[in-house]
Amino acid sequence: MSHESDISEELGDGMDAELQNELIQTFILEFDELMDIYKDALKKMRSLRSNKVDALQDIFRVYHTLKGDAAYFDEFHEFVKFSSAFCDRLRNPNEEMLKDQILMRQISLNYSRLSSAFSALKKGNSLRALRFKILLRNF
Repeated sequence: MSHESDISEELGDGMDAELQNELIQTFILEFDELMDIYKDALKKMRSLRSNKVDALQDIFRVYHTLKGDAAYFDEFHEFVKFSSAFCDRLRNPNEEMLKDQILMRQISLNYSRLSSAFSALKKGNSLRALRFKILLRNF
């Protein structure tokens, strides 16, 4: 079974195959672009000369966009909850957040987790296997 048909089944019978495929391809393309933004934001966070609050804002936008995009897919329910929880943590970024070492560690670890999720999607695997419920316990 192909990647598109795995996710297409999760979208339901009310949507035609062409639209389903288009949504899937758009989600994957946007996910890739968002991971580039996340990666650049992490670099800004490590740089002495960059505005780290702006980097936090970029990361917030990544999670916010992923949350909205993933909501179209029933199988991504846990992922949507995970992204939503992280959006809540990063809403209204400020200097005080930069002092929260646990949050900073989670931001870095979550880049790896999202990279794994993206790799799984590109290979046609399900996000269910990544167990985002477990990750939510850390919040």
